[in-house]
Amino acid sequence: MIFSIVACGSNGEIGLNGVLPWEGKFYEDRAQYLRKTNRNVRVGTRGSIATFEVNRPSYLVSRNSECPIFCTGVYDWASLPADQILCDIQTRHTNRDIFVVGGVQWYESTAHFVDKIYLTRISASFSASSVLNVDHLLKNRSLTRAQKSTEDQLVTYEEWE
Repeated sequence: MIFSIVACGSNGEIGLNGVLPWEGKFYEDRAQYLRKTNRNVRVGTRGSIATFEVNRPSYLVSRNSECPIFCTGVYDWASLPADQILCDIQTRHTNRDIFVVGGVQWYESTAHFVDKIYLTRISASFSASSVLNVDHLLKNRSLTRAQKSTEDQLVTYEEWE
């Protein structure tokens, strides 16, 4: 299956100069991210792939064909459509789930191809250089689960299908 996993502030904030705007906070969310994506394949832009460097397949979507040390491969999304990239990765990793892990353009271009979206909402505003249109991401989807964090009342975990 193909999933998106994203955390955002109350105004759709997802990034600040290549890192999370709330870097070093919300440990439960970080643990959930690692738990869900562990043993699976991550695909995203440079900042999102480098954020949690672990030993597992990660693909970079970029206009630059240079393959960083932490990536299994690179896809040029200027020349390949998002669905073709995801299908190719799925073919290479038939026994693993694929997780779209960011950035903004990649989330938005894959929104209608993913089977489920794991969304962490943080009820606070942050300074950000990357802001996601959450309404676009969730268009034509239904909320199937919502749960408040046990550690921080600002955090709510949602699942959308």
